[in-house]
Amino acid sequence: MYGDYLLEKSYRVLLLDELEEYEEVIDGLSRFIEAHPSAPVAYNNRGVAYWETGQVQNALEDFQRAMSCADDDPIPYVNRGQLFDKLGDVPKAIDDFGRAIAIRADDPTFHRCRAYAYLKLGRLAEAAEDFSAAIRLDPTFKQTYVARGQVYKQLGEAEKAAADYETASRL
Repeated sequence: MYGDYLLEKSYRVLLLDELEEYEEVIDGLSRFIEAHPSAPVAYNNRGVAYWETGQVQNALEDFQRAMSCADDDPIPYVNRGQLFDKLGDVPKAIDDFGRAIAIRADDPTFHRCRAYAYLKLGRLAEAAEDFSAAIRLDPTFKQTYVARGQVYKQLGEAEKAAADYETASRL
């Protein structure tokens, strides 16, 4: 039986070992959703399981259902944004990451996700802004300094890039 923890909060990833475990999770959450059709956490987590088993359309539909049931949870937006990003629809990914930030602006991960998406579109200044926001929220995450340093280097701001690389080397 799938764990009750899958009904307690929205997840961004499920770390299951076997396809059968994902199928069991999908079946269990589907039964729960039949009895509780307004359960955003169940939709989100089933969406994650669908995504991890390659059922992309089902995942997108479940993330949308989760958002429709509770638009104050940023996780389905981030999950759908990451899926859009993986599918190559970076503008939609940026929109979803922006919605997640609007709901919970204090999460540095959301800013980093959007910054990397901006990078894919060559929107360097916006990427630098989001990496800076992530650093303000979590100044201990080394990779954010490295990423922002790379953006600064591309922008021709060598001193800022060097400062970020130096900070990253000390973390």
